[in-house]
Amino acid sequence: MRHLLYLICGLILLMLLSPSCAPVRDIQFRKLYSNLDELMVQEVLQNGKPYLKAHMQNGDVVVFRDHWEADTISQTIRGYGSLYDFNRRLHTEDTLEISTDGIILFETNVLPKNRDSVRKAGMYLLGAGNLVLAGICITQPKACFGSCPTFYLDDGPALSYALAEAFSDAIAPALEYRDIDALLATMHGGTGFDLTMKNEAYETHMVRSVDILAVPMVPGMEVFHTPGDRFFYAGQQRAPIRATADEGDVTWLLAHNDRNERFSLSDPDNIRSKETIHLEFDRTEAAGQLGLAMGFRQSLMTTFLLYNAIDHMGHRAGDILAGLSRRQNEQQSIGNVLKDKLGGIDVYLWEKDDWVFQGSFYETGPIAINHQMLPFITEKVSDGTIKIKLELNRGMWRIDYVKLAEISGQAEPVVVSPVSLTENGRNSDRLLVQVLDPISHLVSMPGDVFSFRFEMPDDHPEYALFLAAEGYYLIWNREEWLKDQDLSSLYQMRYHPRRYLRRNASLYKEYEQTMEELFWQSRVNQQIITGHD
Repeated sequence: MRHLLYLICGLILLMLLSPSCAPVRDIQFRKLYSNLDELMVQEVLQNGKPYLKAHMQNGDVVVFRDHWEADTISQTIRGYGSLYDFNRRLHTEDTLEISTDGIILFETNVLPKNRDSVRKAGMYLLGAGNLVLAGICITQPKACFGSCPTFYLDDGPALSYALAEAFSDAIAPALEYRDIDALLATMHGGTGFDLTMKNEAYETHMVRSVDILAVPMVPGMEVFHTPGDRFFYAGQQRAPIRATADEGDVTWLLAHNDRNERFSLSDPDNIRSKETIHLEFDRTEAAGQLGLAMGFRQSLMTTFLLYNAIDHMGHRAGDILAGLSRRQNEQQSIGNVLKDKLGGIDVYLWEKDDWVFQGSFYETGPIAINHQMLPFITEKVSDGTIKIKLELNRGMWRIDYVKLAEISGQAEPVVVSPVSLTENGRNSDRLLVQVLDPISHLVSMPGDVFSFRFEMPDDHPEYALFLAAEGYYLIWNREEWLKDQDLSSLYQMRYHPRRYLRRNASLYKEYEQTMEELFWQSRVNQQIITGHD
């Protein structure tokens, strides 16, 4: 699921409950809000009654109980329910009809019987009860597989590795963005191919667009994507002649793109502990700009922290995420707190008698390997062996390879949109229209498989392929999370992140050794929700 950037988005709710309100009103607000939460928890955890909770753009909440229906013609939800205002005071209790246009987020503890109705109504589902979760997710909810959409170029029986996972930071509508990933594939001009997109987690994916960025190939050159979303041609690439880490010589681990990764375990006393990897390369004769190419992904540390944060939110998770969507500007002030504390893979180049910072790699997500190149800001590299230092958080990164690349020039991609789309093996012109429409979303439920057909332009012999996908996703809450609400820990995560991370180091250590195996075992490999009764 590249989640760390906005783990603390839920703290907006705490800001909403800050002392800026008058004391008497603040107490009443908290009491009424608590009463509504307790009602929902009682119905879900004790009575098992179905409900639908609609968060409105103006801050109101509508709670439908027992029965409701979506009218796909009028784009409305109708049923008997209660309307609460921004301060969670009961306003109306009657048969209600609301437009889906004014809804930010839905919560429900039952799955829809007809997913077509969900898609047509534009419902954003956040499961909040004991749904059809796998046994691992029920017994070990923090080890449950999580992922944004995963992409494959071949859907054969031997398929095991996703080439890309898209918009992994976007855990709420307000955090939607466009993500670019290298597919490590080329395609001849004038030919076509299929790209498979899967939902392999207990999440709802809202996909606005799926495009291919096709970069014309130049003989003898490779195309690289940078952390700043630029594209460059690179010629000769050199593996390190020496690579050392705390455990000793790791040259053999970092020399080849073979999925044989170098990684470390976290510090049990401080999850923020740093480590260093030293690299040495033979001197290149090229006079042009150099860059460091790398294949890397995150460990499950950020996944754990994400799940831990949602665990702290408890039954307030839907309200917190909906609050974020109403206050898009506020996330900018808190969204980078934990990223700043844990950091990315910082790259330093030895120049004369000092290490000179060149930039950082940072992509969230533990599933697909990211392939990027960081151009050096140093224009002229010193003579002799080229020395590079990587500084990174211990236990947070898995590195497949590093190479010194000679940059020959900038490349310009061509945007290629899909020409057809199949859903779970059936062609769907309607869903293709949704993907091509910039204001709509394709909704993907657990187990869904979509295949996009692309036709390459014929004005160039060969193209390098990059994926550009835009959207966001919603994690389904686990029933176990609803029982462990701890808003004080959310507060500490926001205002005292160092203390929070130090306190959670030993807790993560309990999961670290077994989480990787359990995570992959709980992957959703087939469709688990039918489209009709």
